[in-house]
Amino acid sequence: RDFYEDHYRPENIGVVAVGDFASNTDVVSLINKFFGGIPQRQYKQQVPSFVLPVPGRAVVVYSDPELYHAAVKLSFCFPNCPTPTPAWFQREVVKEVFLDVLDRRFSVLRQQAGCPFLSASVGAEDLDPTLTAVCFTAACLQGPDAALATLVALATEVERARAHGVTEHEVAVSTSNTR
Repeated sequence: RDFYEDHYRPENIGVVAVGDFASNTDVVSLINKFFGGIPQRQYKQQVPSFVLPVPGRAVVVYSDPELYHAAVKLSFCFPNCPTPTPAWFQREVVKEVFLDVLDRRFSVLRQQAGCPFLSASVGAEDLDPTLTAVCFTAACLQGPDAALATLVALATEVERARAHGVTEHEVAVSTSNTR
């Protein structure tokens, strides 16, 4: 209950309105009508703020002889928009659809003979209000070259998507799951 009281607060709410509206002004008026009168509350304690360093490049390798397979995680950090705008929201939707398409492609790759990984996924997460990370994660098969082969397979698929784009069918499948 304390966690709920501390973190599920009106000043932390985000409202997304999707549909055929006569105007943006009408939507904003409705949001203000229903949510504008909710008073902010005082925090019981100060919410900590962290400054996360973003190096140009960093490589970290963890090794444990008891592990029976390797794991690979690549994170790419970039600035987040401190004040969301309609253009920012549109980019976010495109990013989420693109990441979902990549996730589906990784699943297809996994089913192919000779695939070097057991599973792979990609997703985005906000590290703080000003910093977002796109993270690629994969569990590799056994073997001394499995991690490198997994990195190559993931990077090849990302490069293929960058160079050739995605198909209308891939976008349709991805967006049909978000409606």
